[in-house]
Amino acid sequence: MFAVAVNIRPNVGVVPLVLWLGRLGLSFRAAVALGIASVGLFGSLLAVVHGLYPAYTFESFLVGLRDYGKLYAGGELGYPTGTSIYGTLRALFGYHKWHFAPPLFIAGLLAAVAIIESRQGRLRASECVFLTLCAYALGTQIFANYHLLVFIIPLVLLAREGGIFDRSDWAVFLGSAFMLIPKNYLFAANGETLWSWQVVANPLILLIASAIVIATAFRRSSPREGSRGISPQAAG
Repeated sequence: MFAVAVNIRPNVGVVPLVLWLGRLGLSFRAAVALGIASVGLFGSLLAVVHGLYPAYTFESFLVGLRDYGKLYAGGELGYPTGTSIYGTLRALFGYHKWHFAPPLFIAGLLAAVAIIESRQGRLRASECVFLTLCAYALGTQIFANYHLLVFIIPLVLLAREGGIFDRSDWAVFLGSAFMLIPKNYLFAANGETLWSWQVVANPLILLIASAIVIATAFRRSSPREGSRGISPQAAG
């Protein structure tokens, strides 16, 4: 399910990067092996598809990637029903070149906090993964609904950690749960484009939940006993 949800997007690399730099159960050797395996998977699948459909080559893949960028990242498709800061800005203010900067800044900030606070021992595994996934979602220009499946992972980690929920746990739980609830029902007009209200609601929920997690971590002297890092069982 995780493989389906990330859809082999290169920017999902922020997840293993944070786990490695944050010292949360992923060694440098494992991170390199993961990168090699990802490239190998891409190459092997490309070869299989080419065998089934000879017209599909690496060159046609690049053409498709370029067209995707024009129609989705730079066009009117994708963002009206997605979950990203870029989509929120496009829906509320129309297209402007400056819209590309805020998502990167927010994603970088969340990832940096996840790494630093994890290294200092103030973030639990569920919190670190949640912040990392928020960075992944909010920093991606087009983030379709099925990609939100990755927010199952913080819920699993919360269940494994156990204990009484504090404010941060509730933020992780509710933030992840709301991402898994279908919300593409109400639409608003933006010129000739209809955009779903979740393009604003989802990023706002993730930002609020992330702020609560970070504020709680800053006030914490040490993580909850027994929840430090991601165990091999949880990571698997």
